[in-house]
Amino acid sequence: GGKLTFRGRAQGPRVLLEVIDTGSGIPEEIRTRIFDIRFTTRPGGSGLGLAICSRLVEEAGGRLSFASEVGVGTTFLVDLPADPGDRDRQAAREAAGQSRLA
Repeated sequence: GGKLTFRGRAQGPRVLLEVIDTGSGIPEEIRTRIFDIRFTTRPGGSGLGLAICSRLVEEAGGRLSFASEVGVGTTFLVDLPADPGDRDRQAAREAAGQSRLA
């Protein structure tokens, strides 16, 4: 019975995707655990969905975050590089910087 909205926009060298729902929201006491593998609040749930999503976004050079208000809903934000090659260039820069410190 709620509403689900998807929005996307380019912001400089990043692409931002929002998934917004008007559901029950995420209670404060579980917010630090929702990306943990095998954590679920659903009977019969596997606890894999958000953990896998978070891992895939990170591997693509992005970040998955959220804001939630109980009784109002939740917004998930996926922040990704607009150019997939940016991730590889950034990893190479970080590796080069780390090798100089060693």
